[in-house]
Amino acid sequence: MSTISSLRTVLNIIEALTFIIALYCYKGNKSHRKFIFYFAFIVFSEMIGKIFDIYRYLELTKYWYNFIVIPTEFFFWYFFLLTNFKKKKEKLIVKIGILLLTCSFIIEWMFFYDAKAVFVSLSYTFGNLVLLLLILIYFKQLIHSKRILNFDKELEFWLCSGLLLFYLGTFPVFGLYNYFLDNYPNDLKMFYIFMLVLNCLMYTLFSIGMLWTKPK
Repeated sequence: MSTISSLRTVLNIIEALTFIIALYCYKGNKSHRKFIFYFAFIVFSEMIGKIFDIYRYLELTKYWYNFIVIPTEFFFWYFFLLTNFKKKKEKLIVKIGILLLTCSFIIEWMFFYDAKAVFVSLSYTFGNLVLLLLILIYFKQLIHSKRILNFDKELEFWLCSGLLLFYLGTFPVFGLYNYFLDNYPNDLKMFYIFMLVLNCLMYTLFSIGMLWTKPK
């Protein structure tokens, strides 16, 4: 088994454990029950992706991840941060981001996505920038509030830390993924390993956060 295959297996296990932890922590908590559905979706998405890989449905795999999984991930975290922001200006930024991200996926699908494209770099880049902006707004709020005294007891801190680690770490290459795939395929393999490691760390932080801040 190759390094990439081993890391993908480890990632799938961590994702499944994250879903189980969310189910354990929040099955009786209406305000946080959305995490159960989100992590269930992640596990389900990976299962569908594996089925497509086994039967070599390459086009279906691309469309599944590019236009179903990735947009769902972005929109979930946008709406999550929207519910945690209090000021109208911050909520407006999220709403504008949701609208523009929707438009970017539609535009990319209609005008820029063809048989040669493997990844939705344009809309991913935009979605990533907006998400990073929202995460920085959250951390700015946290630093300037009394909540900073008990930041480790705040679920949002763990979730945003995991998101920042993964999306900031993978942003440079994902933004130029199709270019690197055509011109530097060997270097892209090393990046893929790095991406899988960051993905594992992100879901690990999610799990730690849910266990550490589990509602009484």
